[in-house]
Amino acid sequence: MKRWTKNVVVILLMCLTAIGTAFTVKLSRENLDIKENNITKNIQNNMDYFAKKDENIRQEKPSGDMNNQSNNQMGNDNQVPPNMNNGTRPEIPNDDMNNNDNTSVNNRSNKEYQIKTIYYVIFSVECLVFSILLSYLIMSHFNKKTFKETFKNSDKKIISVLLIIILTGGFTYLVSCISKNNLKIDESTSNNTKHGSDETVSKDDLYTIDDVKEDDEKYEINSDTQGKAKEGTYAKLFNKEIIQDVKISIDENNWNYLLQNAIDKPTVLASSVSIGDDTVKYVGIKTKGNLTLKEVWNSSSDRFSFTINFGKYINTDNGYTVKQNLYGLRKVALNNIYGDATLMKEYLSYELMTKMGIPTPEYSLINLYINDEFYGVYMMVESIDSSLTQRTLGEKSDYLVKPESSGGDLIYDNSLDEYINDDGEFDFSSIIYDNSGNIIYPNDKSNPLYKYNGLWENDEDTFEDIVDMLPTIFKWMKTLNELNNTDNPNTDDYKLALEEIIDVDSLIRYFAVNTYLVNLDSYQSEKMQNYALYINETGRATIIPWDYNYSFGVYGLGSASDVINFDIYNPVINTTLKDRPLLNVILQNDEYKALYEKYLNDITIIVSEGGTTSDGDTYEENNFATILNKYNKLLNNIYGNDPTAFYTLDEYNKATTSLKELIEQRSEAVLNQLNGNNEKVTTDIKLRDMGESVGGIGNDFQDKRA
Repeated sequence: MKRWTKNVVVILLMCLTAIGTAFTVKLSRENLDIKENNITKNIQNNMDYFAKKDENIRQEKPSGDMNNQSNNQMGNDNQVPPNMNNGTRPEIPNDDMNNNDNTSVNNRSNKEYQIKTIYYVIFSVECLVFSILLSYLIMSHFNKKTFKETFKNSDKKIISVLLIIILTGGFTYLVSCISKNNLKIDESTSNNTKHGSDETVSKDDLYTIDDVKEDDEKYEINSDTQGKAKEGTYAKLFNKEIIQDVKISIDENNWNYLLQNAIDKPTVLASSVSIGDDTVKYVGIKTKGNLTLKEVWNSSSDRFSFTINFGKYINTDNGYTVKQNLYGLRKVALNNIYGDATLMKEYLSYELMTKMGIPTPEYSLINLYINDEFYGVYMMVESIDSSLTQRTLGEKSDYLVKPESSGGDLIYDNSLDEYINDDGEFDFSSIIYDNSGNIIYPNDKSNPLYKYNGLWENDEDTFEDIVDMLPTIFKWMKTLNELNNTDNPNTDDYKLALEEIIDVDSLIRYFAVNTYLVNLDSYQSEKMQNYALYINETGRATIIPWDYNYSFGVYGLGSASDVINFDIYNPVINTTLKDRPLLNVILQNDEYKALYEKYLNDITIIVSEGGTTSDGDTYEENNFATILNKYNKLLNNIYGNDPTAFYTLDEYNKATTSLKELIEQRSEAVLNQLNGNNEKVTTDIKLRDMGESVGGIGNDFQDKRA
């Protein structure tokens, strides 16, 4: 065989090996969900530092009135919570988890471990083959020598073996880096962490609504705290002048069961919850979250986020006259402020949404107590629920969801046109009902609605709740996509059609704020999540902001400079404007784009520049810095005693300073872009000083306390 022919064959084999490796990388990304961020190990170190001592919360099993001790208010909401454990940070219980309810979690972790090992072996073999071929070319001087001449003595054989080893190791490391360390076998994913008490609690040990009916059979809903959401009375619960107390009284077994099974988001009964001076008895409490829940679960921390459901147990199904609420509020979220050393990113995000006139959940910082023991500084946020739309929009419908990735981009598949009947309406009855009329959840890929499961939060109960709205939802989505793909978006007909299906002004305001905040764990990235979509009975939609713990550039960008100078005219990452129809229908229209620019200018006025907005509201200069300074004074008296804090007091203070600087520089960069100035604003801010950073940065975050 001629020399050039041999070279071609060897190079061809190398190319095939490289293609095979690339294909394996692709498979590993799909099977191991490469888009999730590998920050578990780093944040584990941070959380472990604050481990709480093995002091379990003890409480007598409730009889009729379990909320007596929770009603013992501090007296002064600004009072500093007690410094537990003589000024040191108590450790969170690090107890055994042996109950059978976690078997499925451990099985999933073991399976993931096995899959990672398989991929790592495949990569190593592929890199070995590639290295052998490359080594042969090098040692033979591209086939100038025969195989025997190349390896005629032992020295060359040894050199070849060493070269192969070095190349194999180098290529394997390179492929692992390309895979973003997804193949790294992390022992923390096997879930050897422990939560709650030493003793495993089973469902049979729980205090339930049946026990309440026996112990407190005469319980009646307090008419003084029962209300209507439309009246908006419950807004007073979210006190923004102080950091008020929220106290939860809960049976010891219920609490430990909740912690021991937190990853599965179980709901248990809490005997009472008090927000300030208002108390509601027998409420539901569950863990919440996705990535943040997983990260805390894989640590020794018990600082989970929670949802309180005031009417979970006290309702007509359980024999009570009405469904219990708190001044019309049905649910409230208690967020653990994960990954945010400033404690204020989510607060400021909701503050800005509110000031911009967008329908926004109520919010406030709180001191959370569990059975009268200070548990930590949390963020209390009104849950996405019908009470929110009744308060802000004066209406409700069955469709109010937080879309997730499968369908969250709102891109319509034209193949669904076959389900449009002669009246021009969608009819999905053939694929959502069986012969007996029972609802069929689209969990099979053959079902054309399978790819849209994120539009009902990948939840069967939610699907059943919104099934009657499916024709309205997909008609709305089809129209949205037709407008997105129009040849001429600058017509009156275009504007009229868009106004019919969505609150355009509110939508423009929403995206202006979201872009200013560089909140990319959202619709504006490949994540296409963390927003609420409300569609009323007439098919008109409103977007409601949700989940801003990753605002101010936490997700997706590589540096503070990237965050500060984030492009306001192409405000997406890892996707395109065309693939985000909800955003593109605005920016492709000249009039709407001008309105978007005007609202961005208003935002800089509200946040830092001061002056009067286009809505006629006047703000002082450095408004958000003033808010940060106000809370800094309050938190400096509290956060140092937070027993479950993710950060130290010094780190909090440093983060606050950095956030004030970032806000000022972000406003400057936005104004530069609005004025056609492409010069970037320079900065020396480090994002990691403000907390965890995800998706491009933060993987080198080290525990500075180690």
